[in-house]
Order: sequence, then structure tokens, then C-alpha cells
Amino acid sequence: MKTNYNLGMINYKKIKNVLFVLSLIISVHSFAQQKLKTSENWSLIKEQNGINFYSRLCECDMIEGQKKLVYSFLKIENTTNQALSISFDHVLAFKEGCDGCVPNPECAVSVNIPANAALEADCNINGHVLSRIVANPNLLGGWSFEKTLIKNLQIK
Repeated sequence: MKTNYNLGMINYKKIKNVLFVLSLIISVHSFAQQKLKTSENWSLIKEQNGINFYSRLCECDMIEGQKKLVYSFLKIENTTNQALSISFDHVLAFKEGCDGCVPNPECAVSVNIPANAALEADCNINGHVLSRIVANPNLLGGWSFEKTLIKNLQIK
């Protein structure tokens, strides 16, 4: 009885190639699906002279039919009995670098906050100075977000 080893090798190579391609597809899909951890809860990131800064990451549905964008939202709480003017840089730290660590007008924020009041960002971000985009999952690549920072704080 004669066995045809060539057919066995061809089938083995086809199966091996198909498994390799499937593993590539799965790994690329898994990498693309890595998401930043968003939260409904605020985390205290800085407190100074009766002013508390909180941050959280939030997904916002900005364009119909596209994936939600990820934003860094700030909440500023004035625990004093007087209205204050606050200016600072809303800084985003990434593994690859820092956006706003060097003073930059795009990161500069100035707000007036009444006594014993709070201001906070939400997905209605049209012109809202307390939010910054962190990630756009509709685009390939991008930096790996680490944290939100407050730099160059001035309270008057």
C-alpha cells in the first residue's frame, strides 16, 4: 500500500498558514480593542488653598456612526467662603511624552468659581475649558494615556 505524504504535508501547511493568519487577526483585533478605563467617579488629583481638583476619563459619543472619543474631564471645587479666579494648565501625561508640561496656550485654563461651589466638565463640551481629548479610537496609533495633571496653578 502506497501512502501519499505530499497530500499530508500540503494539508498541514494550509492548516498552519490558516492558524497563523487567524492568530494575527485576533491579536490585532485585541490590541485595537484595548480601552482606557473610564469612570463615573471623580478622583482627587490636587488640592491647594481650599481648591480641590478632581479628574475622570469619560467616553463621549461625538460623531454618529463612529466610536466614542475619550476625554479627560476636570471638576474644580471651591471649599472657601469667597469667589476665586483660578488659572492653571490642564496637562495630559502619556507614556510617550507629556502634552502641556511645557506651558502651552492650548492647555491653559482660566475660570471664576463662586464660593462653596463646583464646576465640572461633561460630554456637552462645546467650548468647555475643563475637558481635553485623550484618545480617538477611530484613528490608528496614538499615545498611551497615563494621568491628568494640574500645573502652574494660580489662585486669586
